[in-house]
Amino acid sequence: MESPYHFPDMDRGSAPSDEAADERPSPDTSPAPIRLPPLPTIPGCIMLRPGDADFATYVGVYNARTRIAPALFAICSTTNAVAAVFAWVKANDLPFAVRCGGHSYEGFSCSPGVVIDIKNLGSVTFDRKSMTVTVGAGASIGDIQKALKGKDVAFVAGTCPDVGISGHVMGGGYGLLARAYGLACDNMKAVTLVTAAGTVVSASKDKIPTCFGRAVAVAVDRWASQPDSCSGCIRSRT
Repeated sequence: MESPYHFPDMDRGSAPSDEAADERPSPDTSPAPIRLPPLPTIPGCIMLRPGDADFATYVGVYNARTRIAPALFAICSTTNAVAAVFAWVKANDLPFAVRCGGHSYEGFSCSPGVVIDIKNLGSVTFDRKSMTVTVGAGASIGDIQKALKGKDVAFVAGTCPDVGISGHVMGGGYGLLARAYGLACDNMKAVTLVTAAGTVVSASKDKIPTCFGRAVAVAVDRWASQPDSCSGCIRSRT
């Protein structure tokens, strides 16, 4: 796992050499042999196929061993676009994955079929009166920390700035403040979801509490994405 600490003077002379480096399998970056149906026109979504100019810029992920070049990247910039793409892949029985930061060690943000990229849903808004921050599903932990810098508040989350908040929260969201304030998911106040039925639902403790409870419980098998969420902040202490 990532560490927020770096010790450049650490003596690594006793560390075992990586003699098996040349035997590691190369990541599969070749186009997947999946036949796609005619592509739909969806407002707020750019679709890229192998050979398109910007396709290669989206292939990279944190764990190169899980890297796969999909048959299609669906680059979404709105919640409705996410819902529409999901409805399309479901109707055509296509394998898919949702990608925010691309940090899944297990490769859950990769697919040989369709990758729904939500990085463009990266807005971050802080409300001091309610002490909450509203975060788009495509934002990274670093985006949130930058938006809160200088505001004398802290956001309960991990320390790696490149990790996407969607996958982080849906995995619980452990960080340095967890012992005092719980996980990132424990601090969620509300969430807007694209459900497995392809509909957009907003939920909180007071509005559709069952849906909200499942989101907080990290029921990843039930949801396609987290287009928008609202989490609490804590005041920093000096």
